[in-house]
Amino acid sequence: DRNEHASFLKGGGQPPALDSSLALKRWDPWVSINLGVTELTRLIDYQAIAPDTFAVLNRSGPQNLVKMTRPGITYFEKQLPFVQSWAELRDERALEILAQIDNQFAFIASVTGLNVSRKRWTMEWLTIVIQFAIAVESRVKHAFACYRPVDLSPQVQPIITTPGHSSYPMGHAAQAFATMVALCG
Repeated sequence: DRNEHASFLKGGGQPPALDSSLALKRWDPWVSINLGVTELTRLIDYQAIAPDTFAVLNRSGPQNLVKMTRPGITYFEKQLPFVQSWAELRDERALEILAQIDNQFAFIASVTGLNVSRKRWTMEWLTIVIQFAIAVESRVKHAFACYRPVDLSPQVQPIITTPGHSSYPMGHAAQAFATMVALCG
């Protein structure tokens, strides 16, 4: 507890037990966040379980946490007209798209009333959740290696620089869902 740390800092006590969660309160947020993501990623593994099917596995048991099948190239080619139909909305959506490129917290705060400066622990938890989602989705994106619309057609002209990773599964959707689960649970 805090007395244990205070006593140690004054020179009158023992350091906290090894790997004590009590020390988390002393670290900068980026340290706590990295530790949280590390602990969560240790609990999972990945495996191809069929030619186009990939699973995220629970290391402590045999069950699949997530099992996904990669869509074929024709599925993505059929989506091109739909993707191109949204081009006319660029001016209307540009500010929202640019605001959500790297930091979704401003958007989350605007719809939840979450005050970033007054809710340190909530923000650290949400950052851990989002970074963990990114770690998992990056691994699955790598496994599937699906083409992006811009790779399939020169007529697709993205409003932002095309990210240097696969298009599937959708990262922002996974992060938004993980955030919703974290805020509800």
